[in-house]
Amino acid sequence: MFVFLRLLTSRDPGPRRSAQMASLQGRKAVFIFLCVLGLALAGCTLLFYALIGEGGTFINKDTNKVGLLSFCLWNKTTGKLTCEEHFDDLKRHGVNYPTGIAFGSVLVFCSLPIYLFLPLTLIFAQLGQSRSIWKLGLGLSAITYLSLSIGIGTFLMFAGVLIEVSQLGYGFLALIAADAMILLQGVLALQMLPLFTEQESIPDNV
Repeated sequence: MFVFLRLLTSRDPGPRRSAQMASLQGRKAVFIFLCVLGLALAGCTLLFYALIGEGGTFINKDTNKVGLLSFCLWNKTTGKLTCEEHFDDLKRHGVNYPTGIAFGSVLVFCSLPIYLFLPLTLIFAQLGQSRSIWKLGLGLSAITYLSLSIGIGTFLMFAGVLIEVSQLGYGFLALIAADAMILLQGVLALQMLPLFTEQESIPDNV
């Protein structure tokens, strides 16, 4: 009797059960894909707004305009904003290593063209059920996240004497939000790799 019950509980779930499990896996994959794609599009929008719409400006006040490419500081002698045209000119304002600011600015701006390729890469990977193309998308996400994070950190480290935290504007907040979305998108995209493996192995088992 015990052997008979054990055989019943360990029997194959059957084609109907397998179809239900495959359907659930498919729905899970589609849901994660839509979340990843939505985060990617949101990240692109925020990067475009911060770097193109705001021109990479972190502070945009009447007495102080500081950004990745603009350094307009208040001149007490003339009573108006004075814009520095070259990074080396920032030394007179207490910046010891202006090349660090230039390096950080380049890294931040490079993140936008790299990340713009991601949405199409994700769509092609999903349509073709290609694990390799999905890995390419993960690589683009990782490169963008590292470029943006290191760029922002380097810029703030070397340009800290020119920036007051209370004056940081929407451009800076958009970059921080984009960086967080890129990280979250990358984490969710990693969850898709096992699903691609299962979907690719289904035809071999039929």
